[in-house]
Amino acid sequence: MTERVSKESYDRLVSNRPFKFDEAEVNYRSGHTGHEQCEGCAHFFQRKADDFGVCEIFRPTRGKEEVRPNFVCDFFTEDGEEHPLLTEPDEE
Repeated sequence: MTERVSKESYDRLVSNRPFKFDEAEVNYRSGHTGHEQCEGCAHFFQRKADDFGVCEIFRPTRGKEEVRPNFVCDFFTEDGEEHPLLTEPDEE
């Protein structure tokens, strides 16, 4: 039989969760760019029970809003390597 996890172990696990960016930091916006939308991004996950969308790099800050599949951010990526919507600020 597998030993059950204690509340202390649970608290230790969730205390080490990585932070996530907010909408402004990733330029989260309506995805009018064709196929480049959250639903096609490697960072996007959809919970099977209710299709609630989440992202591994950013968290909406407006209440309990989910990540919308037809939105997009600058860090859209299909493979985790290429970010076609990311534009770097010009270096001076």
